[in-house]
Amino acid sequence: MSHYEELRRKQVHQMLASIPDFVGRLAWPRAQIEVQRRRALRLLLRVAKEYSPWYRERLRDIDPGSVTEADLAQVPPTTRDELMDHWDDIVIYPSLKLESVEAHLRDRDRDGFLLDSFHAVSSSGACGRRGVFVYDWDGWVASFAGSARWRLRNRGRALDGVQPVVVLIGAGGPSHIHSSIHESFSLGRYHRVPDGCSTQEALELLERLRPDVLVGYPSVLRELAHEVEHGQVEMRPRYVTSIGEPLAAETRALFEQVWDAHVVDAWGISEALPLGQSCGSGGGLHVSDDLVLLEPIDASGARAEPGQPSASALVTNLYNLALPIIRCEIDDRVTVSPDPCRCGSAYTLVTEVQRRRRERFVYDDGVSLDPAEIGSLLAREKAVQAYQVRQTHDGAEIHLKSQRPLHLRAVAQRVASALGKGGLDSPSVSVHRVDEIERDPAGGLRRYVPRPASLQPLSPPVTS
Repeated sequence: MSHYEELRRKQVHQMLASIPDFVGRLAWPRAQIEVQRRRALRLLLRVAKEYSPWYRERLRDIDPGSVTEADLAQVPPTTRDELMDHWDDIVIYPSLKLESVEAHLRDRDRDGFLLDSFHAVSSSGACGRRGVFVYDWDGWVASFAGSARWRLRNRGRALDGVQPVVVLIGAGGPSHIHSSIHESFSLGRYHRVPDGCSTQEALELLERLRPDVLVGYPSVLRELAHEVEHGQVEMRPRYVTSIGEPLAAETRALFEQVWDAHVVDAWGISEALPLGQSCGSGGGLHVSDDLVLLEPIDASGARAEPGQPSASALVTNLYNLALPIIRCEIDDRVTVSPDPCRCGSAYTLVTEVQRRRRERFVYDDGVSLDPAEIGSLLAREKAVQAYQVRQTHDGAEIHLKSQRPLHLRAVAQRVASALGKGGLDSPSVSVHRVDEIERDPAGGLRRYVPRPASLQPLSPPVTS
């Protein structure tokens, strides 16, 4: 047995032992959640202030022994640029340096331990500066247990005696947090569909593997579901987990119809994987309030009110001490529900998450549009397997992947109408059917591509 496998089995054993506790927390009343949050927050701030030179200065006016969540407003938000620029002074272990962690990530072709105790991951940087993050032993266990518990809550003691086939598709290389953590905690056969696989190659591989658990970007899984629906491959996963991109209601319905599977929508970031998950009883996502502190904020930096979309959000990771993440700004815009979920959970319910807020389309006349409105329209087209919307100087160019015939002019007219309602004068829209849509380095589909101001129109609109 390899040294890696010895360490992995030890960590898997700890994860299995922790699952009943993590699943049990889902039934906690709000008061018990608040007690856990306060205890974890005080420990995090004490450790950060004592062992992180950068946070020692940042938290100079904070008393970790008596701090409350309201006191956090005194702590300035942390940007991704600040995190990366001061990485060596933020991490609490002197043995960890960004340069050596980067070397560890470069040398890997699969999951691996760093100094026998840590796991390092990186973000793709597709929506801004690339980030590098390191998790301690217990933090890595909590990342998986916290993100898997909604799926496991009705399964008793964490899949004892079961060896499921888990397939991850469309989540980038081994340094991607989803790729690394699923390999770390695999209880049966784990497979990652290689980057760059065509849809047909992926289907052939999946038909051989017959996954019990299928994890991937919804844009990728939607293409596969359409192929299965049309009899191209026989595949019946029991569980489907959507990651990395918003899961539209229409796409969820497609997964449930085609696979008759339990579908979980997982909202996670490299800074804190179990940020939120769907419960299956209603719309929206439950924030992992016992593990993270989420602060939706408006444009002025004040707390956004329930029912109102935030301008961005701040995240504090309460369970990983190695690289303290305290009020780290993320670009996701979230809307917190003013009402509890009908499932009865006391965890915060987020009704909407709009990711990558930088991807607004801003036109020369000053009109600024959210392209997700176009995406919602395209997602309702049942024949569409995948799509990409590219901004042009006076409208949009759309690439669609579909097995079935599409009336491209009708689609273009509907999109043009939506752009017109958004304030764009006489919008021009072109629609093209394509065989494949290019993905980002992490395997995700960049649905919306803003146009640099200097870019000329990509192509004329479709006329037939």
